[in-house]
Amino acid sequence: SASAGRAVGGTLQAGQAALSLRVVGAGSVAVTPRQQVYTVGDSVTLTATPLGATNQFNGWSGDASSAANPLVLTLNTSKVVTANFSPIALALRIRQQGVNVELSWPVAYSNYTLLGSGSLTGGAWITNTSPRTISGSNIIVTLPATNSRMFYRAVMLK
Repeated sequence: SASAGRAVGGTLQAGQAALSLRVVGAGSVAVTPRQQVYTVGDSVTLTATPLGATNQFNGWSGDASSAANPLVLTLNTSKVVTANFSPIALALRIRQQGVNVELSWPVAYSNYTLLGSGSLTGGAWITNTSPRTISGSNIIVTLPATNSRMFYRAVMLK
């Protein structure tokens, strides 16, 4: 939890405004300019930064409801604003692509390794060492599909 805008002695004078920040999840907020007390009508810029590549900023709540980042906020009165962050889900997707099977997961998890992937035919795992590529926001590994009765597995290791 970050706080900006505490008046000395806890009392604001006429024409003054305070800004209090709260953080939910893994991230931080930068305030420009950062002051203890603002003049009513002042504008501040709030910039949310997720902690690490596997967290995301979800938006502002409280006295500011927006997904904009950075957010320019006019202090026409004292405000309490919350920055909301959440983890990016590690969702491994498997789909048929013509004669291949495609495994993909979010690029935010690029530090994860596809430890093994393969197909189960006749009771034995056949491992494929296809290189991974990046397409948009996903990492993709393509495996050859040799028949419609294959089962696929993928093992992820951080």
